[in-house]
Amino acid sequence: LTLTHGEKGSKHLPHSMAKEQLPEIRQSEEICAAKILGIEHIEILDYPDGGLDEVSFAEIVRKVADVIKNIHPKTILTFGPCGLFGHRDHVATYKIVVEAVKMLEQTGYFPDLYGVEYPKEMNLAYHIEKRKKTPSHYTTFTQVPASQCERVDITEYYPIKTAAILCYKSQGPEGYIECLENFKEYRFSEYLLPLNIKLSFSESVFHKEREMVHL
Repeated sequence: LTLTHGEKGSKHLPHSMAKEQLPEIRQSEEICAAKILGIEHIEILDYPDGGLDEVSFAEIVRKVADVIKNIHPKTILTFGPCGLFGHRDHVATYKIVVEAVKMLEQTGYFPDLYGVEYPKEMNLAYHIEKRKKTPSHYTTFTQVPASQCERVDITEYYPIKTAAILCYKSQGPEGYIECLENFKEYRFSEYLLPLNIKLSFSESVFHKEREMVHL
């Protein structure tokens, strides 16, 4: 599920692509990546790119909750609290999805919810500053430590991941892959922050306590 058509993200657009065709270009890129990743169904909503935090929160939460309810997944992946690297739409998406899942939990449906994170050990800020083209689309952010995340080894799937990234020709994918390569051993892992559990610290030991029973 994608909430916008990405129509504002033209700063990495090659000269061979017309800006006014960007929504269609982004949709074709999404389909290309989905095929590589083995995703059979994608849905793109029509909310404004670069303006998710200005849309009626209650309305978009209800819409996202309806989509999730219809698909009824066991696990949901979204952005973490910092939106990976402070992108305003990513941060808004995190808030929307968390609230949508809370709404669904009240009906007795408890999917596992995780936010994809770049932990602070990756020292992301330097690399992101090199990629930023529209500063107004970003906000300050704080990365979480890796110890708060569940690490998933993707070494076997890293070539598939990079192939999917290369589908997004309108977003300068080569620069993003170069950024990943600079993360060295971290590039072979995904870090998932549990979002629908209660986090607590006691004597420097990390505990996870489920707020609700998972059916």
